[in-house]
Amino acid sequence: MPDTSDILVRVIIEGMLENKAKEIVSMNLKEIETAVCDYFIICNGTSNIHVTSIADSVIHETTKSLKDKPFNKEGLENGEWILLDYGNVVA
Repeated sequence: MPDTSDILVRVIIEGMLENKAKEIVSMNLKEIETAVCDYFIICNGTSNIHVTSIADSVIHETTKSLKDKPFNKEGLENGEWILLDYGNVVA
């Protein structure tokens, strides 16, 4: 049975795919004793607007599907890079 981190990863990736994110990579860090999270998910967008739209889609999907919002959001102001921190999963 998948744990909550595994389910959150699936929903985050669905949110990324919903907005046609490029080059999605999910890194499982569970076996690394000093890792600050269980998973780190990275993707690319084609423009600042696209990157912001991907982040908005991820937030929408996690809120709708899991009633879960990121603890912290960084980079939304410029859209060059955006970090969404869900605790055990960082995107």
